[in-house]
Amino acid sequence: MPLEDIMEENEEIEVEGPKVEYENKEYDVYITSNRLIFFRRKGFIRRSDDFVFWNLKNVERVKMEKMGSSGVVSTGGEALLVDLGKEEIKFKCQTETSRLLAKLRARVE
Repeated sequence: MPLEDIMEENEEIEVEGPKVEYENKEYDVYITSNRLIFFRRKGFIRRSDDFVFWNLKNVERVKMEKMGSSGVVSTGGEALLVDLGKEEIKFKCQTETSRLLAKLRARVE
């Protein structure tokens, strides 16, 4: 199932971000007009897709956290924390963390 199949009517991709690690899986990240979507394609012969998403209207706050050997994972890097009120999601970015952070903050404020 391609990304377009999970998008809602009149929903458009505004930002295609870097790869992120969420729950020990690597995803492509998309900010759409309505949602933050993590999407990945699995398999070579028997393809399947895995995705998770959150409504942007539920995002209350976004912040960046530096990670070191005592942080979320031992490889260092940066993580973004997205506060959804009742839930907080944390995901690791290898590159372009500040760009993704700015885009998410712009949608919240």
